This record gives sequence, structure tokens and C-alpha cells, in this order.
Amino acid sequence: MFARVADRYLADTITWAEATASSPDGQNTMALAHLVMLSASEPGSTLNKARVELTFYAVRHPDLEAMVVDIGWQFYSRAKAVIAADAAASTDPQILERQTLTALTFIDGVFNGFARNFHIFNNADELNVLLQGILRGIGN
Repeated sequence: MFARVADRYLADTITWAEATASSPDGQNTMALAHLVMLSASEPGSTLNKARVELTFYAVRHPDLEAMVVDIGWQFYSRAKAVIAADAAASTDPQILERQTLTALTFIDGVFNGFARNFHIFNNADELNVLLQGILRGIGN
């Protein structure tokens, strides 16, 4: 089951990364916000809940854990590339790393909130404002 969830999650991530290769307004985080918001409603909500449950389950199963870690690194590297291309991103590698880790930590919290049916955001625009704030706040 996890392999199907992982394949779907990875396919969504690749599609999103390709779509954000060059955002005309320089806000590549908007595409990231749209990807996150897919988890707020079906069918993304079910996929997100399965991902969260299986991630916790993987702690006790080394093979599954290796798959979760691999997918996590793939998501991280794609997210970092998208964030690096954003107008608010730093050109300093250490600051970019901090921007990426902070943005993804925040996004993980949003994913977990959605999995518990806690919807603090109504749309991608609201989420993007905060993602842009993270990048600008750390970049300054």
C-alpha cells in the first residue's frame, strides 16, 4: 500500500516541480502552496492521511522507513530547487538551506493539520503569503 501512496506522492511532486520551473512573477512558492492545498480536499486529503499514518508506521519497519526517507529527500531537493528560483530566495547557500528547511518544516505542520482535519488556510494565496514571509524573514 505504501508503495502506491509513495508513487502518487512522488508523481505529484514531480509534476509540481516541473510546473514551477520558471514562475513569471518570481513567486515559485505559489505553486508549492497549491501543491500543499491539494491535501486539504479529496482525493488529496485521503492520500495525505495515508502518507502521515504510513510515515509513523515506518519507524518500526526498516524497509518502509528507507522508502520514506528516500521520498523525503526527493521532495526536499525538488522543493529546494523551486525555492532557490523564487525571487525572495537568498543566493547564499547557507541561508537558502535555512529558508528551505524552515519552509518545509512549516509545510509539514500544515500537512499534519490537514490530516487531522484542522484547516487553518482556505486557499493557496493565504499559504503563499506566509511562505514568502518565511523566505524574506530568513533572507534579511
